[in-house]
Amino acid sequence: MSAQETWLSRRVRECALLVGLLAFQGVAMDYSTAATTVAGDIIVKFKDDSSSGKLMSQIVRGAMQLKEAEKVAARLSQRLGVPLTPVRVTSGRELLLAIDRDRLTRDVLQRATRNSSVSKAEPVHAPAGVLPPREMKFVLDLQKGAAAEREASRRPAATADSAEIKTLVDDAAGDLKAAASASVDERGRLVLAIDMAALTTQVAKQLEQCTEVEYAQPNLMLKHTR
Repeated sequence: MSAQETWLSRRVRECALLVGLLAFQGVAMDYSTAATTVAGDIIVKFKDDSSSGKLMSQIVRGAMQLKEAEKVAARLSQRLGVPLTPVRVTSGRELLLAIDRDRLTRDVLQRATRNSSVSKAEPVHAPAGVLPPREMKFVLDLQKGAAAEREASRRPAATADSAEIKTLVDDAAGDLKAAASASVDERGRLVLAIDMAALTTQVAKQLEQCTEVEYAQPNLMLKHTR
């Protein structure tokens, strides 16, 4: 083999290696950042012949904007009692929905402060991070002398067994109560926690019961932090 052929062969190999490396880096970047860039909690596929299914097809084709899916999300939110917002529509005509945590927070606080046993309610702000926390927590200050306050101060370890506390928590959580739990902090305040992974599973199961839905499942790309 001549020196020129050897040089050309080496250059070809180097170019192939460079192309392969760039392609590999692109794929690696997609996978390493996927969990941090994918927003949305639930994947929903509507039946193709349903009105929502036809809308997803139009959005994929570009005939409609994602904004039109807000009407679908609003209808589902009202039906399930959980605030949902559309994130995107996949090429497979699946609608990616996110649980609207801001609206959820406002709803819980509003319901909690309606209870005469609660003097103040505020959210516990999780540390800033890439992924949403596994639990959304709310601190409820109880009115001095209220039955719930007496129960919480007397039996903090048995809060979940208290009828007064359970009623208060159920009222504050509303349709989220299946994913809600309560505890008492060191200052004697009631802490309401919403397990977002459990809530996501609950919503997906409820969506699957809708006649227009082909399937619904939690978005496995989204991992909640502890």
